[in-house]
Amino acid sequence: MDDEEQDDADVEEGGEDGTLLTIQPNFNCLLLVLRDEGVLRFVKYVSAAAAGSRWDVCGEFEIGMVEGDEDEEQED
Repeated sequence: MDDEEQDDADVEEGGEDGTLLTIQPNFNCLLLVLRDEGVLRFVKYVSAAAAGSRWDVCGEFEIGMVEGDEDEEQED
């Protein structure tokens, strides 16, 4: 596989029990991931003997459909 073809995040398609996303830790990097409600979350921690330090910060936000104002639709 060429370097151009290899991404930092590998997405696999297949069975429901398979790996959906694998992300390698990078220096000074923020990764935002949108997941469906049915997808479980799992973080595999690295050994304390690993070079460098890292933080894992998790947060959850509910998102919904963006609805326009009715006034804007009537003006068009």
